[in-house]
Amino acid sequence: MISHKEQVVNYFKSGIKTTNDFKIGIEHEKFLFDKNTNKRATYEIIIKMFTALNEFGWKPIMENQNIIGLKKSGKNITLEPGNQIELSGDQLNNIHEACAESHDYLFELQQVTKKLNLNIVSAGFDPISKLNEVPNNPKQRYEVMTKDMPNGGSLSLDMMYRTCGTQLNLDYSSEEDFVKKFKIINSIVPISIALFANSSIVEKKNSGYMSYRSKVWQDTSRGGLPEIFFDNMDFEKYADFAINFPLLFIQNEKKYLSGKKYSFRKNYLALIGLSNGYTIGTKYNFSYSSKFNSIFKKYIDQKFINKFNNKSSIKTEYILNIINKTFPFLNIKSKYNFIKTNQMQCKGCAAKVPFTALKNTLPENITASSDDASSISNYPQLFQTIDMINAIIPDPFLMGKIAANHSLSDIIAVKSKPIAALMMLQLPFSNVDINSRDLEQVLCGAKEIFDKHNCIINGGHTMIGKDSDPVIGFTVTGESKLKENKNKKSYQIKNNDTLVLTEKIGSGIIFCGINNDMIDSYFQKDVITQMTNGNFLFGNISEKLNILSMTDITGFGLANHLLNLIKRDKNKTGLTIFPEKIPIFNGVKEAIDKGVKSSLFESNYNTAINSIIYDRQKKSIDEILYDPQTVGGLAFIVSKEEKEKQYAILKKHKINFVEIGYVNNLNNQIKIM
Repeated sequence: MISHKEQVVNYFKSGIKTTNDFKIGIEHEKFLFDKNTNKRATYEIIIKMFTALNEFGWKPIMENQNIIGLKKSGKNITLEPGNQIELSGDQLNNIHEACAESHDYLFELQQVTKKLNLNIVSAGFDPISKLNEVPNNPKQRYEVMTKDMPNGGSLSLDMMYRTCGTQLNLDYSSEEDFVKKFKIINSIVPISIALFANSSIVEKKNSGYMSYRSKVWQDTSRGGLPEIFFDNMDFEKYADFAINFPLLFIQNEKKYLSGKKYSFRKNYLALIGLSNGYTIGTKYNFSYSSKFNSIFKKYIDQKFINKFNNKSSIKTEYILNIINKTFPFLNIKSKYNFIKTNQMQCKGCAAKVPFTALKNTLPENITASSDDASSISNYPQLFQTIDMINAIIPDPFLMGKIAANHSLSDIIAVKSKPIAALMMLQLPFSNVDINSRDLEQVLCGAKEIFDKHNCIINGGHTMIGKDSDPVIGFTVTGESKLKENKNKKSYQIKNNDTLVLTEKIGSGIIFCGINNDMIDSYFQKDVITQMTNGNFLFGNISEKLNILSMTDITGFGLANHLLNLIKRDKNKTGLTIFPEKIPIFNGVKEAIDKGVKSSLFESNYNTAINSIIYDRQKKSIDEILYDPQTVGGLAFIVSKEEKEKQYAILKKHKINFVEIGYVNNLNNQIKIM
């Protein structure tokens, strides 16, 4: 957590290099025009061009399902507003290497553009196109920028969509060298504009300016040099400017939202570590991205936490171990005793009240039910479910998506179509601006998921709590996709029918391991991806499948949910399962070997163990059976005679699935093989 401006200043200082290590980098922006129409290249043409450049070793950069750039050995080609393209060059030793890089790039680009009948135009301003004629592309941040930037300058959209330029990036050897270069470069700006002016033509007419690009930048949001830089410029003034300036957008993992209401200082500037070594800044998660030293980031975080809480020995111990391994001469001693992993309170669906507590408290007719969603007695075609989870990750937008998917899984498991939802949201105590921001993002994330299902959010309830983590939940009403008589039929399960699981499990172990700093944080990436995708694809085709019985895998763990699955069968069958066949997330085995267990593990184990039969010695991998899941996959039974037909449907719709066992004649018991 960044709590002082000095930490930002120190980041700028971290860029200081010796002259022998100096590098330069060049960024080139180009317009692309269709030779036949003299119109700017469409996104469809850009896709063809990017695909053709693969022949020269360029690899695609994707945003969701859209290609937005290319990368190759330290260089990137990015898609800009209006389908300009920009080469962000490699870190090079001198101007001669930069010249060679430019020639190589233009040669490759020319080979491709010739085939596509495109002109490459190097101009400061589009000489032909009107603003409303410039094509768009699906790069998400530009939608937010297009809406917000005109508020700060009437020509901001012209800057975005109709200007190009070349940028030079230089290293510095000291704060004094930084200031010197900054002043020199800005002092020669008028001369450079005069020397390189090439944008007098606007919309096929003489604009009256030799450099209309410069005119545009004078009336552009974020254009020009702030007054704070003119007198006694230094790192501290740069830091003051950065932390007080409004954000252009708020960037979550897969979503861009307006940042016009926020600045770093206003929203508590913070650093959040990512799996690639970079960080994103503000209070929870957002937008300012840079590569800080992870060791010292963790040290800063821990120092801040310890001001409020002395129960943080786990993280402290972990950090000290890293520092001592890296800098053994320091030999820092810990004043804490290490706390066992399974003493930590977990989050997500792992924060459920243990089943034993529910059984001891709630009426038997409620706890005895094994259904994922309850049918309404007077309306048998309607099903209801309710789910709520506390935040696993500090990202309100993604948590909105995860909570929505989590609640929808129960409806999907009973082959129903979700039609309406109500939201329940508890936010941490904070000021109005932060509450508004987080509410907006949770709702945007959830709405994105419910919209995919054509399910409306019909209202809800919000409140402020003392807990540090948001709590998000939904009640969902669904309508059965099956006819009423089919919906009420008895399951016809028999020996040797196949047990199938659709997604990986182990999310409880992964997040417990990360939160205890027992495993690397990059293991969460695949987990979050699965959680945010949910079971949407399966829900779309569930009625096409001849499934005998099905359940979703959530907080009580795979073993307990499978026991509920077979309890529904009147023939008193059981299951044989193979734990080694169960698909698990990367990092799970590593975490298990280190003794990581979710706080709900013990309760899940004690609930299930009396119904578990071992046909071999117990193994550590068996612990995955009792791990609580958030937005887990679906487990279902298919007839052995029909399974190949069912598998063909699943493969056609690109749904993951693995056989993990089969039906046996054991009465409501699971045999482990």
